[in-house]
Amino acid sequence: MTKLDIKNLFNPQHILHVGNMRAKFFASGSFDGITDVREEILHGWKVSYDRGYRTPDFKKPVVTDLYLRTQKEEELLAIAVPYMERLYTFLQNDTFWITLLDRDGVILKLVGSDTMLKELAATGLIEGSNRGSDAPYGGLFHLVFTYKKPFILVSTEHASSIDDNLAGGACPIVDPETKEILGFIAVSGHWWYSHLHTLGLAVIAAEAISKQYALEKATKRLYAMSQSLKK
Repeated sequence: MTKLDIKNLFNPQHILHVGNMRAKFFASGSFDGITDVREEILHGWKVSYDRGYRTPDFKKPVVTDLYLRTQKEEELLAIAVPYMERLYTFLQNDTFWITLLDRDGVILKLVGSDTMLKELAATGLIEGSNRGSDAPYGGLFHLVFTYKKPFILVSTEHASSIDDNLAGGACPIVDPETKEILGFIAVSGHWWYSHLHTLGLAVIAAEAISKQYALEKATKRLYAMSQSLKK
C-alpha cells in the first residue's frame, strides 16, 4: 500500500497490475500483499467488499425519490446543466459523458450520447443512482463524496470489472460564500481516451458553476433589498 504518482495511472502495465491486485483483494478481503494501489482506491474496494459488492452482477442502488430531489435542487440544475451541455460539445461525444450529483451523492443528471448512456445503464449507472455514504459501491462518485476533494479514478481501480473500460474525474461544487457543498460534477469516458486533463475539466466546471451560483444568489439578494427599499 504505497503512494503512487498519478501520472502513472494511465500506464497499461499499471492498469494490469491494479487489476491483479483487485482480484487478490476480493478473493480474501485482505490487503496483505497489495502494492502500488492508492489509499483512496483501497478504501473504495473495502467499502464494496464489506457491503457485499463482490461480483459484477450486483445491483447498484437507485433512489425512489429522484423527482423530489430534482425539484429540491432545481436551482443547482438550472445553473449546472447549461455548463454541462456546453462542456460536452468539446468532448468526443460517443466516448464521454458528464454527471451531476446532489450533495447526498445521488445522480441528478447525465449528459452524453445515447450510445454512451446505454452503455452506462448496462453497468447500473443511471439518473437516480445512489453513490452516497450508504451506497455499497465504492467507485468514483462514492470516493469524491467521501473525501470531498477532486479525484480521478482509472479503469481497474474500480471495485468491479464491469467498469474497467471507464475513467473519470470528479470535483465538489462549493458555495464560495458559505463553503457548503452544493453537489458534485464529473467528466468521464473510456479510459483510453482519458487523461489527467479529464480531472482538470471537472475542476473548471465545478468552479464555474460555483461562481455562477454565487452571482445569482447575490443578484437575488440585491433584488430583495431594492424591493424592500421601494416599500
